Amino acid sequence: MKCLSRLTYIFADSFALKGIIDQEGSLTITAEPLDGGEPYTWRFSARYLKNGALFQTLLDDIEHELLKHNKQKAQLQIDDLVGTPVGQVSR
Repeated sequence: MKCLSRLTYIFADSFALKGIIDQEGSLTITAEPLDGGEPYTWRFSARYLKNGALFQTLLDDIEHELLKHNKQKAQLQIDDLVGTPVGQVSR
């Protein structure tokens, strides 16, 4: 079973994750990229949190989104290391 602390551990080297539960029981999860990019924010009502299977699916979606961010960042780093091929204009 996934939980927010597991995601925090998995992405500790690339995101600062935090979860805040408000007075209505809604959960807001924020993932701030450590490289200074724009943060990702998800908000779930208490209804979603009560449904364990649905909440697991939502955590899976968050994990996939953060993995996608990391893959894109890694590709940009590779592109920067390789450099611009002759005849192409750099970004």
